Amino acid sequence: MLGTDVDLQLLNEIAGEDRSTKASVESAVRAQLLRADARHPDRLHFTHALVQETLYEELAQDQRALLHAQVTRTLLDRSYVPEEDVEQVAHHAWEAGCELPAKEALPSLLRAAEQAEQRLAYEQAETWLRRAMCLLRELPANCRTTPELDQRLQIQLGQVLATIRGYGDAEAEVAFNRSRELNAVTGTPDRPSVLWALCAAHLVTGRYEESLAFSGRLREISKSDPDPVAVLGAAYGQGIVLHLRGQLPAALVELERGVSAADRFCSGQGSTLAKAFQHDPRVSCRTYDAFTHWLLGDRAAAMERREELLTLAGRDSRPSDRAFALYVDAVLAGLEGDIDRAERAGALGVDVAAEAGLRYWKAMLEICLGWASAHTGDSNAGIARIRAALAVLRTTRTLLRLPLHLGFLAQAQHQAGRLADAQVTLRSLVAEVEQRNEHVYLNPRLPAARLCAELLGPDARVR
Repeated sequence: MLGTDVDLQLLNEIAGEDRSTKASVESAVRAQLLRADARHPDRLHFTHALVQETLYEELAQDQRALLHAQVTRTLLDRSYVPEEDVEQVAHHAWEAGCELPAKEALPSLLRAAEQAEQRLAYEQAETWLRRAMCLLRELPANCRTTPELDQRLQIQLGQVLATIRGYGDAEAEVAFNRSRELNAVTGTPDRPSVLWALCAAHLVTGRYEESLAFSGRLREISKSDPDPVAVLGAAYGQGIVLHLRGQLPAALVELERGVSAADRFCSGQGSTLAKAFQHDPRVSCRTYDAFTHWLLGDRAAAMERREELLTLAGRDSRPSDRAFALYVDAVLAGLEGDIDRAERAGALGVDVAAEAGLRYWKAMLEICLGWASAHTGDSNAGIARIRAALAVLRTTRTLLRLPLHLGFLAQAQHQAGRLADAQVTLRSLVAEVEQRNEHVYLNPRLPAARLCAELLGPDARVR
């Protein structure tokens, strides 16, 4: 019940005056099923995990639940629950089932979710949040705190899912919309963090007019309340749409505004903003700023932003920030034909994203790595890698930067001598551009745009 490590103090608190429990422990020690821990005299260990598992399985389900509830209450009765025990308490609270009222169990699960998110263990955080939502449904119908708690859980789950799967994830968007619907019940105004999440969801899935409605709402809020997320979300959201539509000077105005605001706000509340914004906003705002400078022909400014990105997203930064910065590094390297740098940044980024369970960013970086592989002699493997990554991104509804990625695929196919395949890919690129008015991806500075003119003719260029 207590796991493979037995805390003797906890066992004594649970057993109380029950001599049979103490006798059973002494018998297990004599039989060498349990042994003392030389470094921690207040603990015993099962000699084999299988022994503990077998004994646990032999308990009836209702008996297990009762004991889990007893352990939970004993741990919570202590004056302080140390950080290392938070997940253990949540585990017992969940396994207690109906033996522990939801109102008693929920705080432990919420704390475990919060701790997991702080440790950047996003998949564990998702598990605890989903379990908390299950318990929420068991609260009494007249519980006045249920709507507020539901709203909080919807926001937290949406943020975690967006981090793991990308903002295009349908379930994340549903969670954010649900949290917003609850405003009518809780009496709370629109939260800038939720508006930004929905703005980003529409951006990533190619619904740019709807995205502009959310960034416009954020700008309205920022006029009366200089909330950092409202200020940053408005500048970044509107700057990206202007960038995509090829209105680069206007985009740069918004994006530079975002960079300045991010630097100002993050000097005092960086970690809080990173959670609300899903990234360190200094990283986010510099990404499209770097791309825009490069497309305007200001390579020096673009390279300066690139180096700032890599410095901000160093080894000690959040994995999502590091993956984002390495993606930008790899993309710029690819656009400049720097195969070695694209390969290094892509490979490192894939490792960072994979270790943190960031499926969205792993796929993004696989595209850059595939492009580099195709240019270093392994064309078939590189092309296959890009195609596989594009398939993953389709499952997340991601359309943002799709023409850019198709351009990398067409270049890889052209490099391999597969001209017919490259032409098919380039026609898809042009169709995507025309469907969503993403004119920036036919900018003549882009290698793929020049390849379009070469293989499809000059009429393929919308602008």
